[in-house]
Amino acid sequence: MRRGLWVLLFVAGCYRPSPAPGQPCSPSGDCPQGQSCVNGTCVVGDGGGLDACPVACENDQLTDCTGSHVCPFGCGTSAPPHCAALVPSNGITVDLLDGATADLTGLELDFDTDDGEIVDENGDTVRDPGEGIIAGIGFTSRDGMGVFTAHSFALPLETAWSADGDNALVLFAAESIVIDGLFDAGASGLFGGPGGANGVNGGATPNSCTGGDGRFKVTLTASAGGGGGGGATKGGAGAMTAADVNGATAGGAGGTACSPPSTTPLLGGNGGGAAGAEGGVVMGGPGGGAGGAVALVAMTRVQISGTVAAPGAGGGTNSGANGGGGGGGGGAVFVESPSVTLFGALTANGGGGGPPGNTSTVRVSGQRGHIADAAPATGGAFNNVRGGNGGAGTTAPTDGATLTGGAGGGGAAGAIHIRSRNSEITGLTSPSATSDQATLE
Repeated sequence: MRRGLWVLLFVAGCYRPSPAPGQPCSPSGDCPQGQSCVNGTCVVGDGGGLDACPVACENDQLTDCTGSHVCPFGCGTSAPPHCAALVPSNGITVDLLDGATADLTGLELDFDTDDGEIVDENGDTVRDPGEGIIAGIGFTSRDGMGVFTAHSFALPLETAWSADGDNALVLFAAESIVIDGLFDAGASGLFGGPGGANGVNGGATPNSCTGGDGRFKVTLTASAGGGGGGGATKGGAGAMTAADVNGATAGGAGGTACSPPSTTPLLGGNGGGAAGAEGGVVMGGPGGGAGGAVALVAMTRVQISGTVAAPGAGGGTNSGANGGGGGGGGGAVFVESPSVTLFGALTANGGGGGPPGNTSTVRVSGQRGHIADAAPATGGAFNNVRGGNGGAGTTAPTDGATLTGGAGGGGAAGAIHIRSRNSEITGLTSPSATSDQATLE
């Protein structure tokens, strides 16, 4: 990946959602430069005393005392008549764009969804932590989401952005979002992506969506595999141990098919279960973290020729241990704008299960969910016995296999959702995307 300096450009003005004339004023009564707020509507110039001037919609044109204005997304006839604009989902409101004047582009940026900090690849701060507008970029924490606002966001070709934090990530643009590089909101090892669950590594399993823990068999010094995190489908089951005179010890169940990961509300995925979990101690390997949740919301258009990904991580097997953790489930990717063009890829694939044994000196894991294709992540292998594959595309995750210890099950794929009025979707979505109409008012 090419690395370099970030670039941050600023657009003058205190309010720049850049709507066409006829759209409602901001809650504070502001309009784009060159327009004035008259009776709650943005009009060209000072309106020439429009207090007494009728404003009307005719087809896709708004007529006022300054003339007729074409409304790109249609004319709203509710009082006062105005050019229709996007009404975002998930409780995101247009007043968050007030003062967000920056056009943000750069190389190797990381977004902290909990405190609003943005840093570059050198560790230099692009935006300091804190709520509100800083350096022309807004941030607020709302209903489990970290919402960054700007005039526009642009991720250049051959560059990458990432995010981390307990909150899901929202990029909200007054104009456009253009993704030509890679935006990775996926898990890393045990740790979930932004808004995604961590893999289980001891302690109680959070819920039935999480992969279940495998148990430990003392007589064989072996762990049963952990189940993969659930999502769009059930996660793969963890494998049992080999049998002794009393039989085998069962592996963890795959997490159930669940509404998280979800795009509305915006929620990340579910983690994989641990292998050999006894009394809060993991004798085998930990589960993989789940893919996070990311929403790209723009008032005019979103264009993606690169990749936006929220993969689950592979389950692991610790050094010298028998038994693998379950793969993390994929997260959620949500795109919402009046116009959406996808030439690239939107993915939320599950991670592979951990191998049934490990004689190395480091943890060995199944594959992380694939970022730019719909091929399943493979489970980790030991003596030609593998963990389950992760879910991807229309392929469900698979169960782990048994050696002496049990391998982890694969994590399920997550959720992809596109909401627009005018879309051109020729790229890849894995799993398959759901789509519906964006709300314009």
